[in-house]
Amino acid sequence: MKKILIGFLALGLVGCSAGMVNQSKKMLGLKLYQDSNAEHTAKLRIENKNNFGIRLYPNGCMTSMQPKFQMLPEVESMGSFKEQMQSSQIKYKQKLLDMPFPPAKINFAEFRVPAEHFLAISAYKSYHNGVELRGCSVNAVYKFTTNKNYELLDNASGMQCSLAINEIMSTGERVELKPLRSLNYVNEWAGCDAQLEGL
Repeated sequence: MKKILIGFLALGLVGCSAGMVNQSKKMLGLKLYQDSNAEHTAKLRIENKNNFGIRLYPNGCMTSMQPKFQMLPEVESMGSFKEQMQSSQIKYKQKLLDMPFPPAKINFAEFRVPAEHFLAISAYKSYHNGVELRGCSVNAVYKFTTNKNYELLDNASGMQCSLAINEIMSTGERVELKPLRSLNYVNEWAGCDAQLEGL
């Protein structure tokens, strides 16, 4: 028994495996988003970074009772223990849908999301200011158009949060898709009806 425990400890010191990370996310209830099979869909490209993430709420509102999904592919590798301690970039499994005009030198994944339907999206970011770990988030409601391509990258400078979704035009130009409503100032305890009222 002691040898088994020492073996697990040694594996842990080598670094968490991708399988362990993916499984622990499931155990913690952190669901990864799966492509929509709705009749009307759009494509959304998301940047993958260690300190930047996107959550999607498919019912269009954000409350503790609503389902939410992380817009990330599964982890492919975590690197060595030393690399993890140095906050090296996690390597994710490739997830592409052949969207046009991919950005250079950026890790990203592409997802199929419901179109013509309210979706609540949260962009969140974490950072260490030298003393403590801090974070910020931006939340809003959007509606995508069928067969269009969109992109959400970490465009904020420094340690700021932004939620800027751009439509990718046929020329490669990016045009911002304005949110239907910002949810930063709407109390989630007001419920879905209040968050979607008037949209």
